[in-house]
Amino acid sequence: MENIIEKIEIGIKKIGNDLVNCDKDCQGICINIEKGVLPRYLIFEKERIGSKGCVIIGINPGGSSEKEEIFFKNKLSYDATVKYWNDSVGKTPYYCRLRELVYKTDFTGPILWTELVKCENAKDSIIPLQTFRTCTNKYLCKEIELIPKDWTLVAVGREAHKALSYLFPDRSVLGIPHPTSSRGYFSWLYKDKENTISKEDVQNFKEDVQKQIKDFLNSKIPIEIWLDGSQNSSGT
Repeated sequence: MENIIEKIEIGIKKIGNDLVNCDKDCQGICINIEKGVLPRYLIFEKERIGSKGCVIIGINPGGSSEKEEIFFKNKLSYDATVKYWNDSVGKTPYYCRLRELVYKTDFTGPILWTELVKCENAKDSIIPLQTFRTCTNKYLCKEIELIPKDWTLVAVGREAHKALSYLFPDRSVLGIPHPTSSRGYFSWLYKDKENTISKEDVQNFKEDVQKQIKDFLNSKIPIEIWLDGSQNSSGT
């Protein structure tokens, strides 16, 4: 296991170094090194207690905060993005709730945090499909090559779920709604949301989700599901 983790760590750092120096002129994204806006948050979180790892994949980073921009201003290095994530971003509700969920799902090992597109949206812009094609081919596909086949790909959001299901048919893909969204049942999995509904409904939903996850983990072949606590779990 140590050799696998070391190989992943070395490979991800190499990709990360290439990432922050990306010279692709993609549409719909924002890069401004002088201002402190750069491709970011490819993070390998290896210090976890278990052996069953996973990859958590979102759409793309959110807009830079003023604090982020000040930190990254003229700091074009992958190590800088890792440090800022460890000190700040990795402690936000998005990451904490996802970390809690995968732990409950039995993925107690290392996590590779990544995105379909590594840059934030340009102002008032929607990222076009071609940019997704370019970025996933240039970075994400290489990242996944480093990951053992038995690690689950956890897709955050419908778009990521569909994209990963198409891109990696030989991998198991677990699709989940965005963890900070107020819509849907997903938020009920968290203690700070449980007081919005009855305890009975919360318990029933958790039991349904646990059954979905159990069926998913017991599958003998790579499959995809959309985690929503319903019998019709396919995201397609």
